[in-house]
Amino acid sequence: MSNEKKYIPLQPNIEINRCIIKKLFIMKKTLLFVMAAIVSVAINAQTIFSEGFDNVVTDPETYMGAIPEGWTTYGDDLVNYYQGFSQSWDVYSFSDIGKVAISISWTEPQGNMCDRWLVTPAIVVPDSGYYLNFKTVGYDPNFPEVLEVKASTAGVAKEDFTASLLSIPSVPSGFSEYMINMDAYIGDTVYVAFINKGDGYYLMLDDIKVLVPVQNEIVLNELSIPAYARVSTDFSVKGTIINKGIAPLTSFDVTYSIDGGENVATYTVTGLNIPYNGTYEFTHDVVANIATTGGHEIEVTVSNPNGVVDSVNDNVLSSTISIYDNATQRKVFFEQFTTAKCPNCPPAHEYLEPIVAAHEENVVWMSHHAGYYTDALTIPESETMLAMFNDGGSTYAPAAMLDRTQYPGNPGPAMSVGEVTDASLTAAIEKPSFVTVDITNVTFNSETRELSATVSGTVVSDISAYNDPRVGFYIKEDNVKINQAQSGSNLGRNYVHNHSIRASLSNVWGDAGVITNTAANGTFTKTYTYTVPETVKATDLFMIAFVAEYNADVNARTILNTNEVKLTDVVEIDPTSIEEATDVAFTVYPNPATDYAMISSNATIKEVAIINTLGQTVATFTANAENVQINTQDLVKGVYMVSITTTEGSAVKKLTVVK
Repeated sequence: MSNEKKYIPLQPNIEINRCIIKKLFIMKKTLLFVMAAIVSVAINAQTIFSEGFDNVVTDPETYMGAIPEGWTTYGDDLVNYYQGFSQSWDVYSFSDIGKVAISISWTEPQGNMCDRWLVTPAIVVPDSGYYLNFKTVGYDPNFPEVLEVKASTAGVAKEDFTASLLSIPSVPSGFSEYMINMDAYIGDTVYVAFINKGDGYYLMLDDIKVLVPVQNEIVLNELSIPAYARVSTDFSVKGTIINKGIAPLTSFDVTYSIDGGENVATYTVTGLNIPYNGTYEFTHDVVANIATTGGHEIEVTVSNPNGVVDSVNDNVLSSTISIYDNATQRKVFFEQFTTAKCPNCPPAHEYLEPIVAAHEENVVWMSHHAGYYTDALTIPESETMLAMFNDGGSTYAPAAMLDRTQYPGNPGPAMSVGEVTDASLTAAIEKPSFVTVDITNVTFNSETRELSATVSGTVVSDISAYNDPRVGFYIKEDNVKINQAQSGSNLGRNYVHNHSIRASLSNVWGDAGVITNTAANGTFTKTYTYTVPETVKATDLFMIAFVAEYNADVNARTILNTNEVKLTDVVEIDPTSIEEATDVAFTVYPNPATDYAMISSNATIKEVAIINTLGQTVATFTANAENVQINTQDLVKGVYMVSITTTEGSAVKKLTVVK
C-alpha cells in the first residue's frame, strides 16, 4: 500500500480535472446512502441544542462560509495543502450532501499532526437523560482522521477543557453517528470542543445536537427484494432496520402487502440485542409468490420495537418487482469513457480487465474516446453519448456504464469505474432479459471492404413496458495504435487501445421502427451495410448489436440485451489483403522483391516482422534506424505483410516475394 497521498478534489462536480479513478463524489454518494440511514433523532425527542450548518451563507465560487456566530475556533500554524481554507474550521457546501463543518488535516510538510478546535456555544444541561449527538466522517483509513471531543464548565479557553468525552483515533469513512451521555453535567453550563488532531485529508462534522433520545425507535432503512421473479415462483422479502432508540432493541414486528392488499401474517423477530444505531437484516418468514405477470408493488412495514409503539414516519418502504413468464440470458453492454489524454485511464483499464475477463462470455466491452478531452479515436457519436453523464455538461474519464443503467448516487448512467466490481457486474448479468439479439448473414469483401450483417431477435416475454425499444448496431476495433502518446503510460504512442468504437451504423440511440411487435414471440430484423475504412483493420473488427429503450430522459434509455461478433469468427479474411493505415509513413522497395527489400520510414524503426498468409510470423529483424534492409532470399514466393514498430507507432504494408 502506498503511503503517498493522492490529490482528491473537494468539489468534483465543478473542477475541470475530473480524470480521477477514486473521486470524492464516490465518497459523497456513500455519505448520502449512510445519511439516509442515519436519520435525525425522532421528532418526539427533547432537543436543547442543534446545529447543522444549513443556515450558513456560503460563497457560490468557493463554496465556503464562516462558522456560525457564538462558536469559538482555534487554529495552528500548519500550511494547508488545500488552499483557501482556514487553519481551524470552516463551513463547506457540497453539491450532494449540503453544508458541513470541515477542517483540513492535509498539511505541508506531511507528518505534522493538526491541533484545530471547534467549540460550541454555552449549553445548559437541565436534567438527566441528555446526550451529545453528532455525525463525523473521515476519508482514507490509510491516512486516518483523529477526532478528540472534550468538555469544559469553566470557559472556552483551551486549558479549560480538562474532561475527555471521546477519542477516535481513526474516524471511519462515511458518516458515523455518536452518542455521549451528558449526565455528568446536570445543571452545568458546558462547552464542547471538537478537535482535529490528524494528518489525513480532512475531517467533517454535521448535525451536532444535545437532546433526550427516544427509548424505543426503529427505522426501516432499506429493502432487499428482487427486481424480477418468474411467475408463480417463491421469493423472499428482506430488509434492514436501524435501532434509533437508546434502549437496546430486543424485538420488533414485520409485515408486508402486495399491490395494496391485506398484510401477510405478522412476523415477530425476537432474541436480539441491537445497540443504538446498530442494524439488523431480517427475512420475513412467509415467502411471496405472485401469479400474474407485470409490475407489482410490495410494501413492507416494521413496528413495535421492544413491544412499544414508535413513530411510523420511517417504518414503511415499498419496492416494485417485475413478474415474467420467460427470460433469456443477458449480455451486459459495458461502455467505458477513456481518452489518450487521461492519465488515470491506463490504471483504470488494468483494474477493469480481470473483472470483465471473469465474465467475458456475458459482457460486451466498448470504449468511447470522450469525457476528458478527445483523441484520434473520438467520433461524434461518442460525444453524443456524453449526455449519459446528465450532470449539466460536466464529464470525466475514466468512467463506465453498465447497460446504461443509472446507479444510485449518480446523476446519470455514467459512473466511476470503481463502481464496476465483480459483484455489480454479476448482478447486472443475472438480471433477466426478455429479448434475444443475434448477428447473422455476415459477409465481407476484402477488395471492396464492403461489410453486411443482419441484426435479428425474438421477444421472449412481453416488453411493451419498455418505451420505444430500438435496435442499435456499432462497429468496434481492437489493437489500435494512434499517433498520440497515452498519458499515464510509459508506452507512449505504442499504447494499444482496445474495444474502441469506430462507427455507429444505426442512430446512436438505436433505430426506431425496427421492433414493431413487443408481445411475446414477436420478432424483428434489420440488415446493415458498411464500407470498412482503410483506417480500420478488418481482422480486428467487431460488430455489436443491441436493443435499448428510448425516452426523453437519458436516465431511462437502458439496454435490454446485447450481442457481439468478431468479423474473423464468421468470415475468412486473407491477412495480406488488409493493410493498416497509420500516421507512420513507410515504403517497401523493391516490391515485388527477390533477394532483399528496403524499408524506409519517417520514424526510427525498432523492429520488423514478416507475416505470411496464415497470420504466422516467419521472420523478425531488430533495428534502430529509419532505413532497414531485410533479407528475403529464404522466403518462399508469395504475399506477406511487413509490420514495423517505430518510435512513433506501428504500421503494416504488403510485400510480394518472387523467385
